[in-house]
Amino acid sequence: MKRDFYDKEGCLEDFLKNFDYLLPIFLYWSYQPDSGAAWVKAAKSYYFNNIETMNRSELLTNLTLLIGDATFTYPMYSSLLYQHAVAVNPQYFYAFRYRGTWSNTYLYSNISTDYGVAHADDLTYIFPHVDYNIILALNKTPNENDLQMREIMVQLWTSFANHSKPSTLFFRGNTTWEPYSKKDNYLQIGDRSEITLEVKHPFSTGRMQFWANLERSTAEAETIGVIH
Repeated sequence: MKRDFYDKEGCLEDFLKNFDYLLPIFLYWSYQPDSGAAWVKAAKSYYFNNIETMNRSELLTNLTLLIGDATFTYPMYSSLLYQHAVAVNPQYFYAFRYRGTWSNTYLYSNISTDYGVAHADDLTYIFPHVDYNIILALNKTPNENDLQMREIMVQLWTSFANHSKPSTLFFRGNTTWEPYSKKDNYLQIGDRSEITLEVKHPFSTGRMQFWANLERSTAEAETIGVIH
């Protein structure tokens, strides 16, 4: 569906015109007491604060961030924080941002437009599930960087399985993937079509804090409602 915002003429405009009604349906917020109205209002204010002055590219970028944060990024991040607080063993946090020759976006489209990194693209380099019929149809073949990324991912995952610490021969200098900590550290794997391995922190602080605050305020409101 998100691809339709990019490809289908009028789809983005129709969605934004009916934003308050469609967003809670799209993100399954309708179960909430107010049918998601409070979350829609907050999300619109945060991601589209200057909607009147935003161009099409900015609207698409922010809508993609909103949907991605609500459905994948924040649920993953909040789970990490919970596990970090109670787990005995360390957690390793990463962001996969390598856009290779293959992407799962091709599963939903017959065109080779580069939409960036798609959900689960990282698994392609660990457990290959590429539809080679699609690759042939798009006239694409894995390049040298793709093969190197496959080697990096396999080394990281097998070293973790064998020694409980992810490592790869492709780390440069003193780069080490440390367990997640209060520094909010993570390993960024790739940068568009470039092979990079970079330890960073913090992780999308503003956006993650927005969702944490929204979740907290909703829980508090529900508690007050129960008390009354």
